[in-house]
Amino acid sequence: MQINDGKNVLGPNGEVEVEVEKASMKAKFEADELHKLNGGNGLLKCYYCEKGGNSFQTNSEIGYHKHGSSKHPNKSLYPNLATIEKYSLRLQGKDWEV
Repeated sequence: MQINDGKNVLGPNGEVEVEVEKASMKAKFEADELHKLNGGNGLLKCYYCEKGGNSFQTNSEIGYHKHGSSKHPNKSLYPNLATIEKYSLRLQGKDWEV
C-alpha cells in the first residue's frame, strides 16, 4: 500500500520512495548528457571490461554479442540503471541505461 502525503510516496514498510525516484531522474539526466557528448554514435563499449581496466569496443552489434557471451556469460550486455549500480559500472549515455 502506498500513502501519498503530497510530497513523498511511502512504500509498504514506510520507506520514502521519492528519493529513489529523484536518484533515478538524476542518473537519467546524466546518461542523456553523456549520450549527447558521445554524439549518439553507435559505438558499443563493454561495461565489464572497462570496469576491469581493459577495453573492448566495436561498431558491430554481432561482435558485441559474441564478446559478451564468451567473456561475460549471464551478464546483461545492455545494463539498466539498477544493474549499472549493482556492479559499479560506468554510465555510457545509452538509451537502455534507465
